[in-house]
Amino acid sequence: MKNHDGNAAMTVPDNATDRVIRRQCELEDLRFFGLRRIKMNEWPEPTRQTVCGVAGTTFMFTAATRSRLPVEELTLQVTGGGLCFAVHPVQPVIYPEEATLLPDVVAPAGPVDFAGNTTLTFLVKTAIPRDFPAGRLTVEIHAVSASHLPLKRRIDVTVVPAVAEAPWPAHTVFWPHWHALCRYHGIAMWSEEFWAMADRYLAESAAGGATGIMLSVKDDPFRYPLPKRYYHHHEKLCPIRWSKNGDGWSFDYSRYDRYIELNFKHGINREIECHSLLPCKCQAPALNYYDANGQYIEAETTFDAPEYEAAWGAFLTDFMRHNRDKGWDKLLTLCPYDEPKDADTFNAVVRMARKYAPDIRITAAICAADALKSVGVLDIATIHLEAGYDRGAVKALREKGVEIRWYNCMAPAWGNTLFKCPLADAYRISWITYANHFAGYLRWSLYDTVKDVFGNPGFNWPTGDMYLLYPGQDGPLASLRWEAYKAGWHDLRLAMTALQSASGPRREHLLALIAEIGKDQAITLPADLGDWHEALCALLPNR
Repeated sequence: MKNHDGNAAMTVPDNATDRVIRRQCELEDLRFFGLRRIKMNEWPEPTRQTVCGVAGTTFMFTAATRSRLPVEELTLQVTGGGLCFAVHPVQPVIYPEEATLLPDVVAPAGPVDFAGNTTLTFLVKTAIPRDFPAGRLTVEIHAVSASHLPLKRRIDVTVVPAVAEAPWPAHTVFWPHWHALCRYHGIAMWSEEFWAMADRYLAESAAGGATGIMLSVKDDPFRYPLPKRYYHHHEKLCPIRWSKNGDGWSFDYSRYDRYIELNFKHGINREIECHSLLPCKCQAPALNYYDANGQYIEAETTFDAPEYEAAWGAFLTDFMRHNRDKGWDKLLTLCPYDEPKDADTFNAVVRMARKYAPDIRITAAICAADALKSVGVLDIATIHLEAGYDRGAVKALREKGVEIRWYNCMAPAWGNTLFKCPLADAYRISWITYANHFAGYLRWSLYDTVKDVFGNPGFNWPTGDMYLLYPGQDGPLASLRWEAYKAGWHDLRLAMTALQSASGPRREHLLALIAEIGKDQAITLPADLGDWHEALCALLPNR
């Protein structure tokens, strides 16, 4: 036998060849963890032989494997207990700030290829029926590929009895960015394709606990000062058509009604947060409308100009009437402008708005000290836990009857969902809300998709700040950060239920766990979220 150079090649006995292939084409191992991000260059020692699930909930764990050689068409087949498991490869995306790849996209189930000398992780999920018997069961995981020998491992799953998840008492608002998604998918705003897409994304928002609707009641309510070529990354279009004929104004609510009803369909029905009378960064407002000839007009003005009040007075009067007719008026909140720095301007705009909508609640994302300057006009202050966070000011606002919520964007590096944040920080967001008696949580962007979100996701803000969901062909793809956030929200509601009947040491331990995870500051975090989950499971009723 000759090799490809024409020279004689050594003949290797079949059994020796088998040994060589066997040594080179085996997966190194199949390891299991709770919910965990494992970077591609890491290969942590297995930390658990068992994982814990609660009957009546979605149960998940992380599986990881590695190989010296590239792996082709790898799938994991998971069976046990008569449960139906979904296995999602975790796809890496570029992390520009660290010039590396970060496993983050929970990709659709199916075969996956990955490079040699790298670690691949899978998110394994199943819904455990509510009547599933408590106890321990064995789950088998088979790793099968076109290039490597199969590998089988087992992991024990401890199932604890069902516990009802307590109703979520706080408000949760995720700001959408439909224009960015439409650009990515190449569809027109308000088209039938848009409504089908919005339906899928709102369903996932609801699965993460969304209770409130955020929408623009005028075109471009932020007017963020980005260079023109990048401006669309902050643009939010209004579903209400403003029209002006001479000095008369009219408003078409057909898209608005459809959008509200679509949110209601998914149970997002506790608040309608309306933006904004003034842009948050550039304080020069514009009036956007169609004239009598159907031409779109954008006319810059000032907040104290007569035409500004005439337009907003006409709109707010008609808008309140329309919502009263629909039975939605008690749900409305109005954000005059986001992150206000000038209390005099903010207060003046609120006073103008309340001439025409006296019953609407006023809300803003604002630092606590600035909010004190607007006591009497501000009903809801949504504060940042790093920029201007002042516990004394928060206490004073509460004493004056202002409802306190919180939000994060860009910072801090704890209690957040940025690429640089551990998954445990996303997990504890709801715990922070509950432990600190905040009335709600706001995430400024859930799916503000850049042009090449998988290949080049970097932008003006820290990576991950703009999106927790990725655009998929058939709907949103979750990130690991979103899965960690949802896991924390569900676990907290189990803890809230357990707290209702707990007494003695069990109650003390539950309160200590809530206080520890929910601190409004950086804390020591577990690498494996199974640690917190199992600590909670040990404190649930019937354990």
